[in-house]
Parts: sequence; structure tokens; C-alpha cells
Amino acid sequence: MENKVLKLGGGRSTQDVYAEIRQGNSERWTIQSQKRKYVNGKLFRGIEVGYSASINTPDYVLEEDKSNNIIQITAQDDGTSGLCILTQNESGNKINLHLTTPEEKEYWEIRFNPITIHGVDTSAFFKATTNISGEGGSMAEGNRNKNWIVNQNRYAINVYIANLYPGNFEMLSWSCLDKNGNAFSPNYDLPSNSYFTTKTTGLGSYTLTKVSTPSASSDTPILSSRFNPTKKYPLDLNFYWVSQKPT
Repeated sequence: MENKVLKLGGGRSTQDVYAEIRQGNSERWTIQSQKRKYVNGKLFRGIEVGYSASINTPDYVLEEDKSNNIIQITAQDDGTSGLCILTQNESGNKINLHLTTPEEKEYWEIRFNPITIHGVDTSAFFKATTNISGEGGSMAEGNRNKNWIVNQNRYAINVYIANLYPGNFEMLSWSCLDKNGNAFSPNYDLPSNSYFTTKTTGLGSYTLTKVSTPSASSDTPILSSRFNPTKKYPLDLNFYWVSQKPT
């Protein structure tokens, strides 16, 4: 671990320094705390002066090696910030070491399942695309257009439903899985209107039901909502009623 240097004194009463430390990582600084000694009006040399260190939150662990004038700070949590104050003895000069730790977000997976009607596969009535240009296609093409990883790059999924869909049924279900394949609750506000409803069917599992036919004759947004899972990437999920069978 490379030591950075913080200089206390030198005529500056207060300094502000900024550092980012990721969760579980540490940063180390060597403290140079000196005052100036003058002889006959001329700078003679710097004299080492003691200092104190304090930190304002238990989210960070402060360790001191006074014999070598070294401090080490470890970030215990993510999505937090703190302040370590170094104060020089005698002069009261300070360094305000501003600490931040970014929130660590995990990827997760959403899996779509078109629901059969009287044993007949309905995948051909559904198409999925994402915010990534050129990505997606008919759900009839298999799992590649049904199962999606949500991460910092893929943050929106659009589901297109053909207006040829035959009737009012439970039509599509989807489930949310963490990176280990376990179901979780994604903080999802269930969207519904007079044409389509959504309901929870289990932990992180939902079903879309068609209750009537929209009057729109062209491609129309019908439902939209956002997943805001804790410490995972968010997702915008949008549904469209389209004038022809998705391809």
C-alpha cells in the first residue's frame, strides 16, 4: 500500500483534502507536522511537532502509528462519508480529510415467462429490447430474449405485446434473482390500468394480466414502472401494445 503525504503547518491554518476509499479497503498517509524555526530572521530549519487525529463516524476505522507518523483509515461500509481531522499541537493548524465511500451495487437478473393459453406457447406475441442499441428480439427465439442481466450498462427493458394477443388472460410473468440465483424483493411499484394489471405471485415474482383491449391503433405505451432494489442496479420496465406481432 502506497503512503500518501499530508503536511501540517507551513503557514496554512486549515487545509481541505479529499479521498475516496472503497468498502473494505484502506488508505494510508504519512503525516509531516512541522513548525518553522528562524535564526536572525532567516529560516533555519523545520522542527517536528506533534499532532492529534480524530474521525467523526464509526463507518471508518482510524489506526495510528505515532512512532512513524502514519495513519491508516479503513472503510467499513459503502454509501457513506466521514471527516478525519488532523490538528497540529501548539499552532492548532488543521487538515480536514474528507472521506467518501461509494455505494457498491450488484448486478441481478430478470427472467420473463410468457404464459401458455390452453397449453399453447404464446412467446411469439412478445418482444423484448433494452436501452442497448440493437439488443433484443422475439421471446419465441428462446431464453436470450427472456432472461436479462441488469447492471450499470443495461438499465431499461421494453416489452412489446402484439395487439393480436388472443383474449384476456394472465399473459406474462417475470421473476427477479440476485447474482447468486436467489429470489429477492426489488422494491417494485406494481403498475396497473383499466387494460392491464400486475400482481405479486411470490418473492420477487409478478404476473401481468390483460383485462380489456386498448383502443389504440398504433404502438402505445401501456405500463411503466421502476425497480429500485437495495444495493443493486435500478431497472426501468416498460410495456407497449403494438400494432403487429413482434419480430
